[in-house]
Amino acid sequence: MKKGNAVFAFMLKNKEGQTDSWYIDLKDKGVVAKGDAPEGKKADGQSFQEPNCSGCGKRKDFFT
Repeated sequence: MKKGNAVFAFMLKNKEGQTDSWYIDLKDKGVVAKGDAPEGKKADGQSFQEPNCSGCGKRKDFFT
């Protein structure tokens, strides 16, 4: 966790177009959970992933 020291948010989209948000908290609690970020906090980085897109160039990363 010490090396990560950030909260990363992911928005995943399935083939039907439904989206769901998850985050990985490597800053405080070391957990993976649903949502944009832990309550009262904000993600340090975000990623959006289209379905079946591994390496296809449609991936959009937004790191702040």
